[in-house]
Amino acid sequence: MRSNSWLWATSAALNLLAVLFPFQLGWCMLPAFGCVLQALFFQRAPFGALFCWVAATLGSTAVPAFYAVFYLGSGVWWHRLLLILVPSLLAVLIITLLFWGTTQIAFLVAQQRTLFFCGCVTSLWLYYMVIMHGLLLPFGALEGYPPGNPLLPLVANPNFLFFVPQLGGAGGLLAVLLVFGMAVWCLPKIIICLLQALLIISWFVAPLLQVPEPVWLQQLAVVQRKFPLSNDIMGVAEELRTVIDIAMQQQPAITTILLPESSLEDPHMLSASQLRAVWSGVQTARGDPITLIGGGFRYDGPCYRNSIYYIQGEQLHFYDKQHAMPLVERSCWPCLAAVMEPLYFYRAPAIHAAQTTRPCWDVATSPMSPYICSELFMGLAESTAQVDVLIAVCNDAWALFPTQQLMLLAARYQALVRARDVLYVGYTYAALLTKNGSVLPLKYVLK
Repeated sequence: MRSNSWLWATSAALNLLAVLFPFQLGWCMLPAFGCVLQALFFQRAPFGALFCWVAATLGSTAVPAFYAVFYLGSGVWWHRLLLILVPSLLAVLIITLLFWGTTQIAFLVAQQRTLFFCGCVTSLWLYYMVIMHGLLLPFGALEGYPPGNPLLPLVANPNFLFFVPQLGGAGGLLAVLLVFGMAVWCLPKIIICLLQALLIISWFVAPLLQVPEPVWLQQLAVVQRKFPLSNDIMGVAEELRTVIDIAMQQQPAITTILLPESSLEDPHMLSASQLRAVWSGVQTARGDPITLIGGGFRYDGPCYRNSIYYIQGEQLHFYDKQHAMPLVERSCWPCLAAVMEPLYFYRAPAIHAAQTTRPCWDVATSPMSPYICSELFMGLAESTAQVDVLIAVCNDAWALFPTQQLMLLAARYQALVRARDVLYVGYTYAALLTKNGSVLPLKYVLK
């Protein structure tokens, strides 16, 4: 029992290190898997140890995000705390019960060693699959929590996930657990230690695949700034014009300006015609055609949308988000709407998810399909058009460390799984994430 508890604690500590420092210590997820599997193979997992392990591993990714969500609200602090804490504890309890139950079933066939091995590995795999596809059920949505994906720290060195494009996310995770499970099950401890040492060395010495930078990347500039719109439309136009002047001085070849999600914050003061007029004034001063792609909010009749604005010449297009995150963009449960509105929707109403077709836009001569906020991470379907690049416009400024880097890793993971390059545009990071795992930072970024 003592060694078993030590294994659970070691796994939780290694998981925490991998989440906090993925670029340096992402390899810690591999021995973390090994510790859990060893604990499962050689002793029944007590419910208390499992509950603490689940709370610790989930907390390493969820606590910073929930802390930020707590401060996004307004009003009575303990109301906001209960809206987050109660569903979170319920989620931990439910997932612990499922994990504990599947491990107990595995021990019922402990005499059949092959079945027992498969049962233990499957129970751990199912635990992670519930996190990735159903953890937010207590918040009123049968959806997963993307930062809880245990493969994310390994994305920092995509050489370790070369099999993901072929097997997919679920198949790749199962393959990792099977390989480590077989090593723990069959090999002496000294051999396991040597293999892990080799993995650690390869993490630092294995070269990443170098991908040539596409020509169109030189035509992009990212403005990581929010424009709190007001009645002073000309002031907004002047600020945008100043930003573009700076960008053009750095690189005259720029043809597209990118703004992260919610850059245009106040939908009450700026109509579509006014926004077109602002951008027309900017382009007139510039003399050359410039495309604007930026995240903002707007009213579509009575519906409040989280949108991406696409302005090219005189054409103005919108793409409205098809997925609304529970708690921060919509109420957890309909019965709690009256409680949540004064806490989280006091400045603007809840987001209405749109039922639209994902478009295909020309961005610096390259066709791209737009995603906004959580859509890419939640695995929403791609455009029906054939595109090689997905553009993800995100707001990573609201969250705390390490959530920002987990969002970047989640976007890199989606690039691997979907076999598509992802142009990631956020307030903290802006880069082209290739389907081969490379990261090509955008050179022209203005704060």
